[in-house]
Amino acid sequence: DREEFRSLGMKSIAPDQNTNDLLNNKVSLHRFCVEQGIPTIAIMKPDDIKPEATYFVKPLDGFGAMGTRRCLGAELTAEDFSHALVQEYCGDEQGIREITVEAFYHRGELHTIARRRLEAKSGVCTKAEIMDAPFAKEIMEKMVQLLPFPPVFNVQFIEHGGVWKVMDVNLRLAAGTGLSNAAGFQLIRALLASLLGKEVLPSWLQPDYGIKSILRVYEEVVIR
Repeated sequence: DREEFRSLGMKSIAPDQNTNDLLNNKVSLHRFCVEQGIPTIAIMKPDDIKPEATYFVKPLDGFGAMGTRRCLGAELTAEDFSHALVQEYCGDEQGIREITVEAFYHRGELHTIARRRLEAKSGVCTKAEIMDAPFAKEIMEKMVQLLPFPPVFNVQFIEHGGVWKVMDVNLRLAAGTGLSNAAGFQLIRALLASLLGKEVLPSWLQPDYGIKSILRVYEEVVIR
């Protein structure tokens, strides 16, 4: 949204400044979701805490799952509330169910693919399954009607009590975009074509729901 870039004819996949300020901050994202009636994870205050209940603590500026922890209310300190977010814990005996929904937003049309995280390494998804998530697309379509969004972004959802709630909005490519591409959602191809003013074919953005799972396998590197 900088005029000097526009005057040079530059195209950017960066978000609008206002959208960035509103959705990249976890506290303002929570406020936005509550105001718009979008399910999201509750942020706890010290007076809300029950000593025997489980809560989730995450850094205000974190990356993936790094720096996060689960703990009992009795273990929380004043520092946790001043330097991090204390949220309701969205999990059960089977663990936590998360999905990342990647989006390509082009000429008012939203295309999405949902990946359920099965394994992660250093906060990045390394094993995933593809799933149909119409509820997530409906929420994201509401978001793009309310705010200007970049052509590529992703929203993370977490299940709690049978409801999928917005956990994070990332106004950029996802770290696991390669997994989505392997499942038939050719996001980079569509993005480059749109930036070059070429046709974007709907067939490029059709997930293959017949895939059971996708693995990201790292190569062993020898250093001499």
